[in-house]
Amino acid sequence: MQLSKITVSRSTVGFLAMGLFAVSLVLSVWPNLVSGAAGTLVGGAAARVGMVLAAYWLALPTRNRPAAWANVGLASALPLLLVALALFRIPFRILIPLAGFVLLVGVVLRPRQVRRPERRFGE
Repeated sequence: MQLSKITVSRSTVGFLAMGLFAVSLVLSVWPNLVSGAAGTLVGGAAARVGMVLAAYWLALPTRNRPAAWANVGLASALPLLLVALALFRIPFRILIPLAGFVLLVGVVLRPRQVRRPERRFGE
């Protein structure tokens, strides 16, 4: 068995996301194309998977820039995480302790600066 490197085509991911959005749009306009409640179920699933693929498409590297996660640090990710959690309507009694925990973990796990002693030449 020969191992080969699998590459992900950015355009293929984009076309799949657009196709899933199209399926979701068609099934939201005409839910009776699929019998019973399956039309609503399939349309909702297509929309959700299409959103994930669209986010993945945005994160993939292009010829001119590296992958989107290549230069993400804690200082930029923490506010975005808090905004995302607030958009999902997580109650503040959970959101505030969670933010404190994430901040504490970020402070504890951050890379330490190594202090090197000064070199004295000629001694």
